[in-house]
Amino acid sequence: MLFSLLAQLFSVKNRIKQHMAIDGSLLFGPPLIGFGMQYIITEHWPFGPAFSALGFGVIYLIITWGTLRRFPEQGRRIAIGYLALGASFVTLAIPLAMSAQWTALAWSLEGLGILWFWPAARPAAH
Repeated sequence: MLFSLLAQLFSVKNRIKQHMAIDGSLLFGPPLIGFGMQYIITEHWPFGPAFSALGFGVIYLIITWGTLRRFPEQGRRIAIGYLALGASFVTLAIPLAMSAQWTALAWSLEGLGILWFWPAARPAAH
């Protein structure tokens, strides 16, 4: 969470043409390294890595919500990065907790949801 705060502070301090600058290594590096260490710490518990991934995902989804609430227009780009992290960690929790068949089913439903949502997410052509 500390590095997420640092990424936001960097973005706020280095605004470029009404957009917040993003340091990709500061945004994506610490969560990936942190989850790797968390995985090693929790791998001996039943479902430990799955709960860790789910926890990371929920935290980053909350950070996404907070960023969009605090910076509705300027924070959109960095919020998309946080959203990608949150969704990736939540998606990663599925194979860490379930069998291959349940993982395939869950990921198929996620893909279906993305296909259903995609036309609504695109801006209308003028």
